[in-house]
Amino acid sequence: MGLFDNLRSQLDNAKQEFVEMSGIDEETAKKSFDNLKQGFLGLGSQVTTAGKNVAKHVKESHVADEARKKEQDDRIRFAKQELAEVNSEIASLERRLAEIKGAGDAESEDLDLAIEFEESSNEDMSEQCDSSFVCGDEDQGDSGIKTSKRLEHTGNTSRVAGMTVLFGAVLIVLVGAIVLFPREEASDSSGAHSMSSIPARQDINSVNDDSNAAERKSEDGGQEDEKKAEKGEPITISIECDENWLFNTYDLDVYIDGEYVAALEHGETGEYEVNLERGDHRLKLENEEDSSVDGMVSFSSKGESKYRFTAHCSSEQVDVQEIEHVRAPFASSDMDGKTYKEIEAAFRRAGFDRIELTANEDLDVADKDREGTVKSVSVNGLKAFSQDEDFYTDDKVVIVYHRLGKLYPPDDAKKLIGKSRKEVKEAFEKAGFTNISIVEVAADSSDEALGVSRVSIGWGWFANSSFSADDSFDSDDEVTIEVTVESGAEDAASSTDSVQNESSQKQDTEIITTKNSKDFRKLMSKSTDDASEFVSKYAGRTIRFNAYIGNIMNHDTYKTRYDVLILAGNVEKQTTVGPMFHFTDVNRFDMGYTGEGLRNGSEVTVTAVIDQWDYKNQWVELDPVSLSDR
Repeated sequence: MGLFDNLRSQLDNAKQEFVEMSGIDEETAKKSFDNLKQGFLGLGSQVTTAGKNVAKHVKESHVADEARKKEQDDRIRFAKQELAEVNSEIASLERRLAEIKGAGDAESEDLDLAIEFEESSNEDMSEQCDSSFVCGDEDQGDSGIKTSKRLEHTGNTSRVAGMTVLFGAVLIVLVGAIVLFPREEASDSSGAHSMSSIPARQDINSVNDDSNAAERKSEDGGQEDEKKAEKGEPITISIECDENWLFNTYDLDVYIDGEYVAALEHGETGEYEVNLERGDHRLKLENEEDSSVDGMVSFSSKGESKYRFTAHCSSEQVDVQEIEHVRAPFASSDMDGKTYKEIEAAFRRAGFDRIELTANEDLDVADKDREGTVKSVSVNGLKAFSQDEDFYTDDKVVIVYHRLGKLYPPDDAKKLIGKSRKEVKEAFEKAGFTNISIVEVAADSSDEALGVSRVSIGWGWFANSSFSADDSFDSDDEVTIEVTVESGAEDAASSTDSVQNESSQKQDTEIITTKNSKDFRKLMSKSTDDASEFVSKYAGRTIRFNAYIGNIMNHDTYKTRYDVLILAGNVEKQTTVGPMFHFTDVNRFDMGYTGEGLRNGSEVTVTAVIDQWDYKNQWVELDPVSLSDR
C-alpha cells in the first residue's frame, strides 16, 4: 500500500499546483481534474481487468489437463489482444495530450503577435495624443485591460497544457502500479499449486513481449511435464473419506509432494493414477473451502502398485492414515495340520487386524484328534495365495477350523440312573464328550439306592437332565454325573474316581506362580516381547507375581478410571523380566486395591486372570483380581 499512498500524495500536490498556476477558480479546476482523472481511471480499470484475466487464466492452467491446453492458449491470446487494445488507447491518449500542448503553443504565438501589433498601435496613438493633447483615456484604458486579460489567458493556457501533460504522466505511473498489483496478488495466491506464472511488469508496454515469452515457456514447460510424467512407476493412490452426517462435511483437495492431483468429495472413495519414483513421498489433504484445515502423511514407495489411505474430517484438521502393506506369514498350501490358534497368532504378528474364526463342525468322534486344525484360510477373499502376496492390514482373514459335530448321549437320561459312575463316564467319553465331572451326594438313609442318581448336560440353570439319546449337544457342553454314596463310606472305585476328579479340578483352579508352573517360570526368567504361546495355552487361568507400576494414566477423559502398565521385577534394582502386562479401563475397586495409592514405580503383588495377548502393543492383557502393596 506504500506505493499507492505515495501516488495519491503526488496527485494531490499536482492538483494544488495546477490550481495555483492556472489562476482559474478552484471549482473549474476540480471539474477539469476529475474529468481527466476519470478518463485515466477508466483506462486503468481496463488494464486492471486485463491483468486479472491474465492472472485468472494462469491460475486455471494449474488444474488444466492436456484436453484444455488449447482453450488455455486461446484465452492467453485473447488477453494479449485486450492488452494490445489498451496499449493503443494509451498511445492515442498520448497523441491527444501532444495535440493539446501543440495547440496551446500555437495560440501563445498568435497572441504574442497580436500583443506586438497592439503595442505598436499604442505607440502611434501615444504620439498622436502627445501632438494633439486629445488622447482617448477611456478607450486606451479599456484596450489595456483587454490586452492584460489576453496575456493572462495566454499564460494560463500554456500552464494548463503543461500541467495536463504532467498529470497524465503521473496517472500513467498509477496505471502501471494497478496493473502490477493484481499480478502480484495472483502470483501469491497461486503459490506452489501453479503450473506456470506470468511475472509482474511495471512497464505496461512490455506486456506483449512478456506474454509471448510466457507462452513459449508454457509450451516448453508442457514438454518438460510430459517428460517428467514419464519418470517413476505407475501407482494407484486410493483415499477413503469417512462420512460425517451433520458437521464437517467438506470436500477435500488432494496433493502429492505439493502437486495438486484432484478433488475428493466428502464420504467418497477416490482412486488416482500417478507416476512416482521409489522413495519417500507426502500426501496432503486440504479442506476445499479453508486450506488451513489440512492433514498430511508420509509414505514410502517400494514398488507396490497401489497405496491406500483413510481420511477423517474434523473442524480443526484432516486425520490422514495409511493402511499399511503386510505379507501373509504362510502360503495357503503350508497350513495343513496347523491349529487355528497357531495360524491366528502368526497373522496377528504379521500385522493383520481383522481376523475371523469360524468353526466347521464336520468331525465325528473317530476324527477327534483333528479337532482345532485348520480347514481353510482366506485373505481378502483369496483362498490361494503365496507368502509374498501383498495385502493390507485391514484385509479380512477368515480361518475355518475343524470341530467335532453335534454329540449325542449314549442313552436316555432315565436309563442311566442306578448304573455305576465308571460305566456312565466311559459311555459319555466314547460318545465324544470331554468335559465330564462327577459329584457325590451322601445317601439320606440306608434304604436309598446307591450309584448314579442324576445326569445332566449343559451349564447351570440351562442344564438338561431329561434328555433322550436323540438329543444333540455341543462337544464342549459339560456333563455332570451325580452319584449317591453311603454316608461316611465309599467303595474303592468311587474313592479312586473322586481323588482323580478332585486332582483335576485342583489343577484347573490352582493359581499359577513361578513356583508351581514350569512354563510361567520360564516366561518370567528373562525379558521377552512375545508371550502369545503362553497366553494361548493358559488363557482364563489365574496368575500371581511380584511387579511394579510402569505407567498409570487416566483412561480416555475419565478421572477415576485408569490404564495401568505393569512390569514384573523390582523397580529399585531396575530389573524387568517377562513380558509387559496391562490393565485397561479399571478403577480401585476393579483392581481390588486397598492401599494408600498407586503411582509410577509402586511395587505390588499382582493377582489376575489371563485375558489375551495384545499383538499391537506387545503385552499380556489381564483381568485384575487383586492388587496389593509389597
